[in-house]
Amino acid sequence: MRDLQPKHSLAEITARLTKLPSETRRIALEQVANMAGVSFRLARLFADRAPFIAERFPPAAFKAWADFGRKLAIIAPDAASNFFVSELPANFDKIPLGLLPKIFELASKQLILSSSNAVGSLSLIPEFVDSFEEKELDALLELAAAIADRSAQHSSNFLAETPRVAKALNAFGKERALVFNSAIRLMHELTARAGGLSADLWAMLPTALEQLSPQQAVILLDSASAFLRFGGSATLHFVNAASSVLRSSPEVFESWNRLACTLGDKR
Repeated sequence: MRDLQPKHSLAEITARLTKLPSETRRIALEQVANMAGVSFRLARLFADRAPFIAERFPPAAFKAWADFGRKLAIIAPDAASNFFVSELPANFDKIPLGLLPKIFELASKQLILSSSNAVGSLSLIPEFVDSFEEKELDALLELAAAIADRSAQHSSNFLAETPRVAKALNAFGKERALVFNSAIRLMHELTARAGGLSADLWAMLPTALEQLSPQQAVILLDSASAFLRFGGSATLHFVNAASSVLRSSPEVFESWNRLACTLGDKR
C-alpha cells in the first residue's frame, strides 16, 4: 500500500537535496520522484541518506546505488528501508571506486530473482576485497554477474565462497596469478555451459588445490576446461579425482587424464 501524505511532502523531501552537486542532484531528484510513487517514507529515507552517499561515491556509483535502492523499494520495501539506513559506505571504503557501479549492477541483476540474495551480496563483497587486485576483483564481479543470469542463489554462493578460494590462491605465493587466471577461465566456461553449477566448483577449489604446486594447479584447471565437453557434472567429478591423482601420483597424471577422456568419449 502506498503511503498517504499531503501534497507538499514531495517538495519537502526534494528540498533536502538542493545542496548536492549538480550532476548528483539531478540523479537524486529523478530517483526521489520515482520512489515517491512507491512510498513517501522510502523517498524521505533516500533523501536523508543521499547527501552522505554523495560525499563518498562518484556520480556513476551514486547513480548505481540509487537505482538499486529504487528497484529494491518496489520489490521489498522493508529491505529497502534497511538498505537506506545501513552503514554500507563504511563497509565499502576499501573497494576501488571504479568498481562500485558494477557491484550495484550485480546486486540489481540478482534482485530480479531474489531480494535477499541481492542485499546479502553487498555484505559479502567487502569480506574479500583485500585479497585481490583491482583487475581480479573486476573479473570476479563479471563472473558473479554471469552466474546471476542463471541463478541469484548460486551467484550469492559464489561470493560467499570467495574468501576461502582467496586463501587457497594465496598459498601459491608469486605464482597465484597464474592459478587465478586458469581458475577464472574454467569458471567462465563452466558458467556458459552449466550456469550455477560453477558455484559448486568454486566451493570445491580450496580442497582441490590443497598441497598442489602452482604448476600442478594450472594443469588441473586447464585439464578440467578440456574435460568440459563431457558435461558440467562430469567435470566436477573430474576435478575431485584429478586433484587426488596429482597429489598422490603426479607422474601418472597424463596417462590417467587420457584414460578419463577416452572413457568420456565412450559414454
